[in-house]
Amino acid sequence: MKKRTQDRETVLAADQTGELIVEGVPGLTRILGQNFDLTPAAEPNRAPTAPQRASEPLWLKAYQASQSYEQLAAEAKLEGLSILSLQQAFTAVRGRLVRADFEDFTLESIIRDADVSEGEADALRGHFKDAIELTNELLLRYWYSALFADLSKAAVDGASVADRITALGLRHMERARQDPELGKAVADLLFRTELRARAPRDLLARLDTFNTRATKTIAGLIAEGQMLNQIREGDPAQLAMVTFTSYFGFVSLLGNPQILVSKGIYLDEMARRVVEVTVEGLKI
Repeated sequence: MKKRTQDRETVLAADQTGELIVEGVPGLTRILGQNFDLTPAAEPNRAPTAPQRASEPLWLKAYQASQSYEQLAAEAKLEGLSILSLQQAFTAVRGRLVRADFEDFTLESIIRDADVSEGEADALRGHFKDAIELTNELLLRYWYSALFADLSKAAVDGASVADRITALGLRHMERARQDPELGKAVADLLFRTELRARAPRDLLARLDTFNTRATKTIAGLIAEGQMLNQIREGDPAQLAMVTFTSYFGFVSLLGNPQILVSKGIYLDEMARRVVEVTVEGLKI
C-alpha cells in the first residue's frame, strides 16, 4: 500500500490488482475494507428476503462476478488501540449519526460514549484529531472505501456500461443493507435540508467530497456509454446525479423497513427493480 503524505486530501483508488490505495489522513495506518459488526443484534422489522430466481439475468451475473473485487476484512493497525476499542468508538459515532445527535459532537464526548480505558482514550486522541476524522474513518470502512474500489474497477471493466452501472448499484445497495440504519443516516445527511442545517459543516463537506467523486466517476461511465452508442444523449453529470440519487433513495427506505413490509415488498426484489428501472432509463 502506498505511503500517505500528510498534506494531501484523502485519495481513494484501486490499482489493477484490486489493492485499495488510501492517502492523506495524518497519523493513521489504514487497511480498509474491514467489516466491523455495527449492525444491531436483532432486526425484527427487516423485510423478508425474496426467493432466489431460477434464471438470473446477465447484469446480475456481472454483479456477482464483481464481488471478488472487494477488500476482505483485515486487522486494523493503530498503535496502542485495540480492535475492540476502535469498534466501541465506531459504535458511539454510529449511534450519534443514526440519532442525528450533533450536539456536543466532539472527540471527547464520543470517547465518553465509547467507555474505553484511559490508555485507549489517549490512543484515540493520538490517532484522531477530532470527531470528524473519527467519523470519516468509520464511513470509509463501512461504505466508501469499497465503493471507490468498485468505481475504479467499473471504469476498466470490459462489460457493457449498462451492466457495469447495474452491478455497481446492486453492490452499493447490498452494502447499505449490512447496516440499514447507518445507510439511512448517511442518505439523510446528503439530502435532508433540515438535517444538513444543523449537522457539522466539516462532516457535510467530507460527505459531499466523497459523493462528488462518486458521481464524477459515474458521469465518466455514462460518457463512455454515450460514445459507444449504449447510453442516451444528455449531460453525463446530470444523468450521473439522477442515477446516484435514485440509488440513495432506496438506501433511505432501508431505515424504514415497515414501509416495504406493509406493502409486501421484498428487499432483494426492490433493489433489483430500482436498479433495472434506473439503468433502463439510461439506455438508448
